Amino acid sequence: MTPPVFIERLDPADGALIQSKIEEYEAAIRDEPLENAYVILEDGKVYRITGGKESVYPEVLAKALKGAVLTHNHPRGSANEHSFSAEDLNFFRDFGLKQLRGVDEAYVYELDRSSESVDLPIPLFRIDLDGKDYRHNRVIDIAVANSLGYRRRKHEPGK
Repeated sequence: MTPPVFIERLDPADGALIQSKIEEYEAAIRDEPLENAYVILEDGKVYRITGGKESVYPEVLAKALKGAVLTHNHPRGSANEHSFSAEDLNFFRDFGLKQLRGVDEAYVYELDRSSESVDLPIPLFRIDLDGKDYRHNRVIDIAVANSLGYRRRKHEPGK
């Protein structure tokens, strides 16, 4: 793991800019062989953290993470379940993130503190045997039980 690298400072009040930057960062790390995270702190400072094949450690930013937006990748070939791991969910809770996003070769997924938008579960007869839909349904259950928002979508072509 490398220490956090300061990337830039954004206007934290500019939601459209934050969203476009998150998408830009995700495109940059989607196919990386190691897990990487971009963190946008409440004050607009952006850091990139590089981890290993199965994990990244943004907790080095400690208390500054409260209210932050964090995106990270799950590398191809890792123990990726095409959704958030239990560790991801605990991290979101324990550090008080505003939003947690994940990206892999097939999907983008996000968790936030607004219970207004939660995906509907995939019916059992449509669940893929590779486990990606099972985990997705499990995260939906956790989001609903904790009044959180959760969505997962396939990558849009060209993004």
